[in-house]
Amino acid sequence: MRTSKISAVMKIFLFMICLLIVAVKVKAGIIKSECSGDYYNWILPTIINDKMKEDTLEICGANFGVMYSLVTQTPLWVAEHLYRSSIENAKKDKTLLYETHDFYVEDEICEQNIYYPMGCSQFEKQFIHYINSGFDRGMLTGRENNGFYIKGRYSSRNIVPLDKVFNRGLWAAIQSATRESAIKREEIYIITGTLFLGEKLKMIGRKTIVPTHLYTIIFDPKLKQGAVYLAENSSEVKYVTISIDDMEKISNIIFFLDLSTDKKMNKIQLPSVMMKDGEHKIEIMQDVNMLNSFKELLNKESLTLPPPTKNSEDDPVLF
Repeated sequence: MRTSKISAVMKIFLFMICLLIVAVKVKAGIIKSECSGDYYNWILPTIINDKMKEDTLEICGANFGVMYSLVTQTPLWVAEHLYRSSIENAKKDKTLLYETHDFYVEDEICEQNIYYPMGCSQFEKQFIHYINSGFDRGMLTGRENNGFYIKGRYSSRNIVPLDKVFNRGLWAAIQSATRESAIKREEIYIITGTLFLGEKLKMIGRKTIVPTHLYTIIFDPKLKQGAVYLAENSSEVKYVTISIDDMEKISNIIFFLDLSTDKKMNKIQLPSVMMKDGEHKIEIMQDVNMLNSFKELLNKESLTLPPPTKNSEDDPVLF
């Protein structure tokens, strides 16, 4: 009897040791972000795609964290912790909300940028390539998300080339819906990023790659669940809402390493996307065909980049 009890205790002990080893292995893959409070549990998303990992910089400050790519010369994503109070305060403070700033280059980006060996003055000239290109200098995280340090949202670490019609229409509406979600839920984490899908990618100059799609992940820390707005960066009004699990498969990025698959598969309800139509707003319906096309891409590489140039000369506009 005593031997069987000892045997049972040993089995339980060995089982607990095995669980501990598994837990250590999982934790070993977790990288804590340098950006205080911008990510849920401070955990940095993990990039699976090797091409996307190349020459990336984590940049913090101005109330949002950034993963910047020196290959695409754009942010891969920005992360932000939104509260109802911060958005409502931004609405009240008209002076802060409607102040304007010039777009500027982040020193941390151009000083470490091997593709611009002549430094910040050369990097700044990339903004010239936007002229007559059909693209805006679009913001990943909106200026209305927070009333503090709005100037930081005009930094190159928050700027991506967006189709003008998309930037001023559907993307503005998705950003508004994101803020509505924060007000409704009181607190959310968002990760807003870029996708580069397909073999033929557009470029501004020869260094800045135009994202084919943008996404915003909305995560409710109380429910430990979320959902995603995914939109096409074009003049056509195309977007869908998908689960975090699907977004991770499409992007080859694990956004929430400590979240179970079940939690990632469950979608929370997101606010409707409402676009301005004159004095009124109309609801934009999701594009089912777009969702089906993404399913076909799940088994393909999500980032196909042309080889970046490292010329010291300014590059001509390709458009």
